[in-house]
Amino acid sequence: MNRFFLIPARKGSKGVPYKNRSLVPVIMNKIPKQHREFVLLTSNDNEIIKLGNDMGVKVRLRPDELASDTASMKSVIIDAISF
Repeated sequence: MNRFFLIPARKGSKGVPYKNRSLVPVIMNKIPKQHREFVLLTSNDNEIIKLGNDMGVKVRLRPDELASDTASMKSVIIDAISF
């Protein structure tokens, strides 16, 4: 059985702009380096993508249709699995 950890971190946030730019580093620092090979970070934010690359995790540039307010988490998960 394959397992991975998905970190969904899209760019747009109406409540707290760019909140994921602050949250992703906190989350990543909680994951031991030996487990980062099982992490997939999906985002449409170039800063978050760079951070993921710098921290050695797999990164998926999230398609625009999965980065909107109306995109479902289910769609994001299906995209991540197919990636």
